[in-house]
Amino acid sequence: MHPPTAPSSPTPAAPGGLPLIGHVHRLARDPLPFITSLREHGSVVRIRIGPTPAYVVTDPALTRRVLVTEAADFAKGGKIIDALRVFFGDGLATVADGDAHLRQRRLMQPMFNKAHIATRGPAMIDQVRAMVTSWPEESRRDVFADMNDVALAVFLVALFGDGLPAHLQGEFTALMPEIMKGTIRQTVLPSWLTRLPLPAHQAHAERVRRLRELAAGSAARVATTFATAQNAPVASAVRNRAASSSPKLSPTAAITCHPRPTGDLTSGPQAARPHPRWSRAR
Repeated sequence: MHPPTAPSSPTPAAPGGLPLIGHVHRLARDPLPFITSLREHGSVVRIRIGPTPAYVVTDPALTRRVLVTEAADFAKGGKIIDALRVFFGDGLATVADGDAHLRQRRLMQPMFNKAHIATRGPAMIDQVRAMVTSWPEESRRDVFADMNDVALAVFLVALFGDGLPAHLQGEFTALMPEIMKGTIRQTVLPSWLTRLPLPAHQAHAERVRRLRELAAGSAARVATTFATAQNAPVASAVRNRAASSSPKLSPTAAITCHPRPTGDLTSGPQAARPHPRWSRAR
C-alpha cells in the first residue's frame, strides 16, 4: 500500500491577464518577450487566450516529454488547434492521430534533408539581399514587419522554389498576415460567436479559400517544375501525396513546419469545434 501523496500544487498563472481577452494583448504586442518571460514563473505556466486556458511548457526536458517520449499522452486538440486546423488543414502541427502524423512526416522528410535545403540557400540569400537593397538610405524601418516579410519570402522559396511568379508571391504575402489575425480572432471569440456569418468571419473564410487555391496551384507547379533528378525529393513527395489512398490532405498541409518559440504552447481541455461554415475544404 502506497502512502498518500500530497496534492499537486496548482499551475502558476502568468501575470498581466485581462478580463475577457486574457493574455492576447501581450501575445499580439510582444509575443517573444512574453513567452520568454514565462520561464520566470515555472516549468509549466497557465495563460489565457480569450476565455481558453493554455499551458506553456518552458523546461526543455519537459518539452521533450510532451513532444517526444510521452507524445501519445498529449493528443493535439482544443479550440486553439481547431482554429489553426481551419487554416493549416491536417498538417504536421495540427493532426492529432499519431499514425497520420508519422505518414505526413515521412512524406515531407525528403524536402527537409540537408542536401535539399542547401539547394535553396542561394535563392534565400537573394530574397534577403533584395529586401535590404530596396531600403532607401537613412530611412527608418519597421524591422519587425520587414523580418516577417523576408521570413515569408524565404518560406515560399523553401516550399515552392525560387520561380514563384511575383504576383503570386505578393498575394501570399498579403494574405498570410490577415489570415493569421483571423485565426487568432477565432481562438479568442466565444464559440457561438464564431458560428455567426458576420462580415469579418466571411472575409476570413474567403481569404482561407483563396490561400488554398493558391497553394493548390503552386503545388501543382512544383510537381511539374521539380521533376528533375536534382529535385527528385520534392517531385517524389508531391507524387506520393497525390497517389496516396489515405484521407486527402489540404493543399496547405505542408505549411506547418516552423521553428518553435522559447515555450511550447499546448491547448487547454476545451475542444469546441468550429462551425461547418468554417471547416476545411477538401
